[in-house]
Amino acid sequence: MSKKTLTIIIAISIISLLGGVGVMFFSKGNTSQETTSEDGGGLKFRDFFTIGGGGGTQEENTTENETTEIPFEENTTTPEVVQKLRQISFEPTTGYGTLTFEREIVPEVIVPPTIIESSTPPVPKKFEQIPSVRYQDKTTGHIYHTYLDKINPEKISNTTIPKVHHSYFVNKGEGLIDQYLTVTRSIETYYGGLTKDTEGNYISLVGSFLPKDILDMSVSLDTSKIFYLSTIEGGVVGTVASPKGDSKVQVFTSKFSEWISQFPNNKLVTLTTKASARSLGYMYAVDTTTKSFDKILGGITGLTTLTSPDGKNIIYSATNTGGFSSNIYNKETKKALTLGLTTLPEKCVWSGDSKKAYCAVPQTIQNAEYPDAWYQGIVSFNDSFWKLDTETNIFELVYDSATEGKGFDGINLQLSLDEKYLLFMNKGDNQLWGITI
Repeated sequence: MSKKTLTIIIAISIISLLGGVGVMFFSKGNTSQETTSEDGGGLKFRDFFTIGGGGGTQEENTTENETTEIPFEENTTTPEVVQKLRQISFEPTTGYGTLTFEREIVPEVIVPPTIIESSTPPVPKKFEQIPSVRYQDKTTGHIYHTYLDKINPEKISNTTIPKVHHSYFVNKGEGLIDQYLTVTRSIETYYGGLTKDTEGNYISLVGSFLPKDILDMSVSLDTSKIFYLSTIEGGVVGTVASPKGDSKVQVFTSKFSEWISQFPNNKLVTLTTKASARSLGYMYAVDTTTKSFDKILGGITGLTTLTSPDGKNIIYSATNTGGFSSNIYNKETKKALTLGLTTLPEKCVWSGDSKKAYCAVPQTIQNAEYPDAWYQGIVSFNDSFWKLDTETNIFELVYDSATEGKGFDGINLQLSLDEKYLLFMNKGDNQLWGITI
């Protein structure tokens, strides 16, 4: 065979081979014509090379399509869902206090770093004031802090104070007062201020003791003062002081010792006799400047009260047959009106402007002697939370336990300083909760 003939044969073979490959390549997209044997035979060209969107199995095609959509999903901003009800503490607490606390503003979009000359001053940090809460753990006495927009409790005091009965946060959350019983059954009252390390981090409580056997205590609205009742021979004495116990001023004395105090503002202390369904109750106002002592309400069975910050309105309850009524008394007009909802004043809190009140309202109230049965734990409630506008007498539902599926027996209600959050403790377990309002 001549060299020329051989060359021609080789060329024809190459052309034939390329033609066959081309046929397979162009026919791979026509899946309706493809068949595969049951034993897994019939592998095709595309089974080895995935070219464009035609290669791979159906699952591979799906994955590939999802992958192409990822950049779109990343660029889509999903609005943050604000949770209405949030649990703040998962352990029993002895008390809590609201405050605003500084937090650094972190830019949401991080700009890639650039070369900065050594002479260029650093960009100063920016801060904002955020509604916050501090509470004390009942088991250990440790103190925790969290911002209210993002619940993430952080321990800020390692000082162990076991068996605390009740705590009051004072000085805008920078200190607290603990009360507990000693082995001799005397009442100890301890003031502790939060201390910091050299880097500005909270570490412990340091303080001193107030007088022994303080029977009752209340904190002023701005948390800068306290009022307490202590025993003396033949009765009790009422004293206004700083949270540390300094700058003491005696404003009240009484032979009767069974009082519950409130400190709605720095110039006013109210005193209500301890309530019972079988005894008449009385309420008095004490002017901390003039030391005057005036009766506000009296002769009401089972009387419990809650005074507005301006001192003009009092929510009060009165025992009736098998239950109790809820009322509001105006000190200026000396008139009382029945509230549209039935609850105890101990389950309410006033707004700062004294125009609104927020209350935990029982869905049902069973027959019993109130408030005794509730105090003693014989009766518990399943509450919803309502806002009352005292100027219009209009009620607004804030949280409905019937539809939300989580019920509480709310006590110790407080509002955040911006009044965007309603906080409360659950009487059954003393855990702390918050509601966005």
